[in-house]
Amino acid sequence: SSTPLQGVAMVSHGGKLYRAGGFTARNKQGEKKDLFSTDEFSVFDPQTKEWTVLPHLPEPRSSHDIAVLNDKLYVVGGWSMQGNGNKSVWHQTAWVYDLAQEASGKWMEIAKPTSIRRALTLGAHQGKIYAIGGMYEEGSTTTETLVYDAANNIWAQGPDLPGEDGDGFGASAFAEGGKLYVSGISGKLHRLSEDGQQWEEAGELAHKRFFHRMLPMQDGQFILVGGSNMKTGKVKELEVLASP
Repeated sequence: SSTPLQGVAMVSHGGKLYRAGGFTARNKQGEKKDLFSTDEFSVFDPQTKEWTVLPHLPEPRSSHDIAVLNDKLYVVGGWSMQGNGNKSVWHQTAWVYDLAQEASGKWMEIAKPTSIRRALTLGAHQGKIYAIGGMYEEGSTTTETLVYDAANNIWAQGPDLPGEDGDGFGASAFAEGGKLYVSGISGKLHRLSEDGQQWEEAGELAHKRFFHRMLPMQDGQFILVGGSNMKTGKVKELEVLASP
């Protein structure tokens, strides 16, 4: 796509990089913000160094997240910004796309999450999708965790993140070594307990950040990229963190 995008949700799978949604600004510099969410869905193949357009999302979406479980890509949360003067539509829907049928697949609706949120993070772990944190439509942040059972197409309540509600806003989650981890605005690294009933403190970041990405590296390490700090603004430093 030649459209400049922000807030794009991206995941890697099968040696390729998938991106879905995001938003673009149609205003000129210095003008009032005129933001629109997009329904674009594309895949990048590092072998050919080319992007391929895939079937569009069923609706424009940003401030959402995506995760891959068993060759299927899940989209949960977010809203559709429709330009200056138009109210953003918060999405109640969630979708799945079978990556095994990459070019010819179709988006299929899954059970609606029991709460509507944006600025959340998704993690795929032990056959389930974890939708963690975010913000509710009325404007409050949350540490709520919802758990989607893909085999039975149902959502259940999971354990809240510990700490203040803000720690779930713009967090980042990833499973590594058979365990699910999440990092948030407080700078704490949390790990889901073996029984899935609580989050345990598992470490601390050198640079507190939110709206970042925590991704696995070799030897059980995570790399933390981007994001912002409430006091100092954009975080430029990369950070490598060993998963406990």
